[in-house]
Amino acid sequence: MLVCLALGSQAGYAAALVQLLALAAAALALLAGAAAAGGATNLAALDGLGRRAPLAGAAFTAGALGLMGAPLTIGFLGRWRMIEAAVGVDWWWAACAAIAASLAGVFYGGRLIERVYFRRANTSIEAAPRVGFAFAPALIIAILVTAWGMEPSLLLHASNAAASLMLGAGP
Repeated sequence: MLVCLALGSQAGYAAALVQLLALAAAALALLAGAAAAGGATNLAALDGLGRRAPLAGAAFTAGALGLMGAPLTIGFLGRWRMIEAAVGVDWWWAACAAIAASLAGVFYGGRLIERVYFRRANTSIEAAPRVGFAFAPALIIAILVTAWGMEPSLLLHASNAAASLMLGAGP
């Protein structure tokens, strides 16, 4: 986000706003998924979460995919807008850094998804945490991470208008 702001252009400010929303939504989905896993304090507690608590696993996966910048998520849109803004002012190194950050995100986000779905749980199915109504915001955020990635027109319009206001121009 700081690189986006350093670009000093309207496209850079708009990219920073989209990236801020993308990272916040992904982090909230990951935190809610971890909370639904029973307040996981280590990575081993996530093993088999997809089978023990499918909704928590789905929220966790949406958060990890958004953090990675996977296509059809808002994280991808944020990274794409950052690359566009960097190329627009000839900061090719910043575009390469955004691509490298996405590849690094694939490593750690992929590891989280692998734990949630492809590892055997250390606890029994009966000991799985209960997911109540408090989990509804996490599911809403997980859905928004994907929905805004697939239909971002309202978000892009709002970020462009906010960037114009930040630069002192009208919307």
